[in-house]
Amino acid sequence: MAAAPDNVEPEASARSTLALLETRLRRLEFLLTGIADLDGKPELLKKSVKRDESVSDKLKKLEADLERLRRLDGAGGTLVRDVDALRTPSQL
Repeated sequence: MAAAPDNVEPEASARSTLALLETRLRRLEFLLTGIADLDGKPELLKKSVKRDESVSDKLKKLEADLERLRRLDGAGGTLVRDVDALRTPSQL
């Protein structure tokens, strides 16, 4: 991943990164649940966070959404938990 240019504020860079993470989370959510509107567009199970929210608050909400996906029943939840286990150090 390329480093952010020096003229980009850290706050703007963090918000941009979180927006990309949210997009990926919503795509995963659609892949696992298949929920879409009448036009075939994925429906978000949760509304997007507010623009004026702090980066920390937005990250906490995204983490909570990921936790909700981990708790899904069936193959979807198992997949999310298995992928999460790859990035989480094992507890010995």
